[in-house]
Amino acid sequence: MIIYLDQNKWIDLAKAIINPRKNPKYVKAANLVVKKIENSEWILPLSSMHVFETSSRAEKESRKRLVNVMAKISNGYSIKSFLDIQKIELMNIFLNICNPEKIQKIEAVVKNPLVAIGLEKMIIDSKTDLIPENIKQQLSSIITTHLNDTISDKVISNILLDNYDKNFVEGFRNDDTIMTELFETNRENLLKLPKQHRYKIFLIKRFWGIINELNININELCKNKEKYLLSTLEDKNNIIKLLEGAPSFNVSTKLTYELLKDKERPIQKHDNRDINFLTTALPYSDVIITERTWKHLIVTNKLDNKYSTIVENDLNYLLNLDK
Repeated sequence: MIIYLDQNKWIDLAKAIINPRKNPKYVKAANLVVKKIENSEWILPLSSMHVFETSSRAEKESRKRLVNVMAKISNGYSIKSFLDIQKIELMNIFLNICNPEKIQKIEAVVKNPLVAIGLEKMIIDSKTDLIPENIKQQLSSIITTHLNDTISDKVISNILLDNYDKNFVEGFRNDDTIMTELFETNRENLLKLPKQHRYKIFLIKRFWGIINELNININELCKNKEKYLLSTLEDKNNIIKLLEGAPSFNVSTKLTYELLKDKERPIQKHDNRDINFLTTALPYSDVIITERTWKHLIVTNKLDNKYSTIVENDLNYLLNLDK
């Protein structure tokens, strides 16, 4: 069972493990998590958001205590970010129409702590722009295998997480500010659209913007089978179904839309990060423990039902999974 905790829930879990007497509320849940991890029954993966947020904690001792718990409980498992899987998902929705035999399998959760920061891809791509993709994949495999043979997953997790850098943190916070301003601008533009068509226009613009950004060549994907694609797109309902067919894109679109359309709710600096982690966690986890606001939006949009994912806001819900 794959269980995704947002950062605050990891902190609650760590407090209960480190000092159970001072933090009794989640001790039973924490003990259950430790048992399930030791028995290989549960997987609690780390994501890039966990790495960024943990690395931004300036207080060394509190960061190290949290890091040790996260490294132990995650047991080397990572969940890929939407940046890693979104292109494959979007390509798959067209391949499903034109060439279903070419659909790529997506493995979102893997036992490799490097994945949480995309390190394998970064190492290869940053130095080898002229190398063919298949060779890059082989190099990436060699690097990962070598690291895993020479250093334990928990040590890698500690290195990745316990790495405070003031300049990095300031840049991270500046990115939050930029995204908050962008969200506010997007909200203004969204609310100018006709209300009855607002979501569909937002969905279509966002979809084709990302298709172009990721350089997805639809003609190439549907080469010699364009008629199948065109016949599908003749039905307006099929168009919406098609555009919502990529899980991570669908989650991020629905949650971003809900956030933007509510003009009474101030945009928070962490909203973009929260949406980013839910984008992948929701379709590819069995259970998510997150904040009450996000649980409400997910349930309201029936995204939990769509992806058969349990979404709760209390860490003690985990106790129900052992009954």
